[in-house]
Amino acid sequence: MAALEQGNRTKLDEVLGVPVSDTYLDVTEAISGRMTSFLTRASLPASGTYVITTACIGTTNARLVLSQRKPGNASGQVDFSEAFACAEPSSRTLDLHGGDVTVDVINLSPDGSTWGTGAFANVRITSWKP
Repeated sequence: MAALEQGNRTKLDEVLGVPVSDTYLDVTEAISGRMTSFLTRASLPASGTYVITTACIGTTNARLVLSQRKPGNASGQVDFSEAFACAEPSSRTLDLHGGDVTVDVINLSPDGSTWGTGAFANVRITSWKP
């Protein structure tokens, strides 16, 4: 199983390439076996448009759930959810506020076994440059 996981992680790194300099989140985690999702946080330096890139290997599709809360400001809340295919990286732009953002990536095709398929997913948040 370790060889399968390492192979999938290496493939994911090859598909995504090297992160750019303005990367505020770059997390790769297992989404297989008993761990079919992962939750992480990032701190964004300022309000603006950001690129959220996701990719996964070892499963067919996953879901990105991104949320951001501004205490006392209901209009400042961001709730975004989107399924994505694991065949290639998927990117989308979102307008986000400076401060903390929470990201959850969920395997939508878990195999149900204890050890799983060795699936990994990555999420990156970078500055958008027109």
